Amino acid sequence: KYSIIISENIALLDEREILLLAIDNVFKDIKVVKQRLVDIINNEHQSRKEQPGLYKYPDHLQEALNSYIILYLLEKIDDLSMLVPYKEYSSCLEFLLNPDEFDYSSIDIDDYMWLNILKQKEYRDIIIQHRDQLVIEELKLAVERNCANEEQKKIVYRYILSEDEIFS
Repeated sequence: KYSIIISENIALLDEREILLLAIDNVFKDIKVVKQRLVDIINNEHQSRKEQPGLYKYPDHLQEALNSYIILYLLEKIDDLSMLVPYKEYSSCLEFLLNPDEFDYSSIDIDDYMWLNILKQKEYRDIIIQHRDQLVIEELKLAVERNCANEEQKKIVYRYILSEDEIFS
């Protein structure tokens, strides 16, 4: 019952609320969620084109992109093609859309979205294959200076740094 009411009033929800409800399987049809998130992204994109240099907080475009990507990583959404026109706004999206052409030096483990991607074996394996393109020294420095949180340390030690790099 509530699912129908929420779906009919999805326009009243922000992207974070939509994400949480989608994760909890509140929506009967994920197409409603996809369309709403794309609408938010498109509206914010148009706003930026009309008023360049004007930024809003919270950044609804970035939040909607991240929500869409998280739902994709959780396999709630099966396709990212609707986001191709907006890939300039997210390095994570650029990676997911085209890992072969991606600039791996732009991976930033301070961005929680990269941690979400690195938790996925499929994508972690791709990133590890390109570890020679990562900025290893920056990752090591972040850990050594205690600038990295525990989750970041686990990722760096377990997957990114080689044994020689850890002990050198």
